[in-house]
Amino acid sequence: MRKILAIFFTFGFLSALEFDFLRAEKFDSVSGFRSYSFVVTDKNKNTSNVSKFLGLNENFIVVLKLRVVNSKKEYYLQVYDKNGIKQQELYESSSGVAKILESASRL
Repeated sequence: MRKILAIFFTFGFLSALEFDFLRAEKFDSVSGFRSYSFVVTDKNKNTSNVSKFLGLNENFIVVLKLRVVNSKKEYYLQVYDKNGIKQQELYESSSGVAKILESASRL
């Protein structure tokens, strides 16, 4: 019973997570279309809760990339380790990724 309650409260906390975006020039891309990077955090500036929300190792950093193509904003997510080395891209097919991208539309 305790495990069920712990899972419920953890899931409830993570599903209610609000996101913040901190400008992070070190992850910008300048080849091709320029992209502007933002580290995705929770409202307390914590990156590990965002990683857990997406089912990733809590030591990873989720980075939102914003680029403007033909006057339209495009958003996508990439995952980096704490040393700044790219690990993977995240796709919108995940509901967690979709929630972050939806929150990013205010940028």
